[in-house]
Amino acid sequence: MMRLFIENEKLIELVSDLACEVTTMKFGMNTIKEVKHLETGKVICTEYTDEAQEFFNKKYDEIEDLILTSLKLRVERNIEDHTIFERNE
Repeated sequence: MMRLFIENEKLIELVSDLACEVTTMKFGMNTIKEVKHLETGKVICTEYTDEAQEFFNKKYDEIEDLILTSLKLRVERNIEDHTIFERNE
């Protein structure tokens, strides 16, 4: 059995980027909303709309599962900032 050491943040970044792209393609201009300061009315940040956030969460899980399944990986355990993935051959 082959062991791979992958930084958690790299896998999270990949899955998040893919889920973000799919979400943006689906919702277009309705993907994000501006959050404004109550007193000044200035935009302080942007966030997904509720519908887009729900879709993103679902796609994130699906994409993560697809990557792990396609590469025949399973998470074994965490070691510091790495996760050990075992490849099922």
